[in-house]
Amino acid sequence: MATRWEFEADYFTYCNCDWGCPCNFNARPTQGNCQGVGAWRVRRGRFGPMSLTGVVFAASYFFPGLIEQGHGIRRLYIDRKATPRQRDAIDAIGNGREGGGIFELFAKLASKTYPTLVANI
Repeated sequence: MATRWEFEADYFTYCNCDWGCPCNFNARPTQGNCQGVGAWRVRRGRFGPMSLTGVVFAASYFFPGLIEQGHGIRRLYIDRKATPRQRDAIDAIGNGREGGGIFELFAKLASKTYPTLVANI
């Protein structure tokens, strides 16, 4: 059973497409593929009873065509300042193992997931 989690975060994203990201509007990627990064700074959040407040993490993605066609490549990055338990929680959330939103969806659409890296973000 998945651990109950939630967070509110500052979110930054960019991709190789024209402004507005056509994928958000059911249009084809501008360059024919999707290369993107998302970054989150958790303002308030929890994973079960554990606080995720203050954790920073990012994810990079590459899809060779339409995102919904899959065959993506992805990697998660977690800021070094997160505690080991917070890193485990973000690893589980960000890699789609706890269900929910873009994390679960992109994990299912990726055919290759590189190991999570801990880095200075």
